[in-house]
Amino acid sequence: MQTKILIILGVFLIALFGCNSKSESTKKPIDGEPIANISSVVRDTLSIKLKPELSQYYNTTAFDSKSSLYYGYNEVKHAIDIFNFESEAYVRSIQLEIEGPNSVQPFNEITVVNDTIFLIGYFYFTVMDADGNIKRKIPINSNSDKPYYLNHFLYPDKDNGLIYQRETGKFFIKNANMQVSKQKDVKGFFRSFKVLGEYDLKNDEAKILDIGFPEAYLEKDFGFNEIVFADSDNKNIYLVYSGLPELQVYNIASGETTNYELSTEGLEDVNMDYKKISDAGADMTDISNLLNAYIFNSNYGPIFVNNTIIARVYQGAVPESVPVYEANKHPKKSAVQLFDKGSLQLLKNIDLGFTITFSGIYLQGNTMYFQTLSENEDELQFIRLTWD
Repeated sequence: MQTKILIILGVFLIALFGCNSKSESTKKPIDGEPIANISSVVRDTLSIKLKPELSQYYNTTAFDSKSSLYYGYNEVKHAIDIFNFESEAYVRSIQLEIEGPNSVQPFNEITVVNDTIFLIGYFYFTVMDADGNIKRKIPINSNSDKPYYLNHFLYPDKDNGLIYQRETGKFFIKNANMQVSKQKDVKGFFRSFKVLGEYDLKNDEAKILDIGFPEAYLEKDFGFNEIVFADSDNKNIYLVYSGLPELQVYNIASGETTNYELSTEGLEDVNMDYKKISDAGADMTDISNLLNAYIFNSNYGPIFVNNTIIARVYQGAVPESVPVYEANKHPKKSAVQLFDKGSLQLLKNIDLGFTITFSGIYLQGNTMYFQTLSENEDELQFIRLTWD
């Protein structure tokens, strides 16, 4: 069975990198009816007391909004620590084995659905139950004659690499590694590139989704490849791209893709000098330096979706006067935009006032959580926004 899965994934990725058809994408007016309203926003802090063996900050995390359970990978203990946001308490830990048939190698991606835990590392895609018992262990790199394709299909990308659709048992996976610097025809490469793959865990089937970069993104012509997407609402997959104020919506049933403009109100400093990036020509080093300074640190996304709200997290621009090597240390404006899901109207623009990373952010109903580092070493801490 594992051999079958490995072959399917290998063929899938070869096709994913070689597919030349272009996904049609049209921009439509926003004509939906409003379904949400926000009158006020309250900010407070969620703090959970820690035992000595627990971590104060987790880099690889998951959150189950139905159970209010937060899962953090404790790299030192090689364990998954579980906390309850509702009771604001530590629950338990799942100790992972290092050797033997139930061994789990270090991983960079974790998703939890209905007490089933999915882990993606550099060598295995692991499925385990809530007690840590391994149900399936699929090799994605080791013992493969095409490790490059497999490794870049199930690519470990913290918090943004994996969408699981509960009803169908399908995963939607970002094609994250593009190897742009190795391409002779960069423009052609970007126009033929497909950004999402689908893997049916139940039937061991994989396919390429005919969805590429939005036309407005391709017109920028600067060779940037980062894509950030939100969780699916089981009907659509929502995608945004750094530096582009558009929402790309992929309908799972029909396979159609539609782009929508989203408001940039209150985010005036998001504009970047695309001409300067384009004028850098084919020198990938120059382009990379510009991107590091002006896009990696100024982007739209990620986005989070529930039944009524689309929340888009924003991180501000780095001034042009700041050297590239200091860009990551420079203070940046951060904000959250709350959109009505039905009409895509901007409901609220919230200035966060603190530095964020794009991992450890969760949307649960009318509440958002942002993982932050507490001044107290015995606390796991989150900034909490609640609206009504």
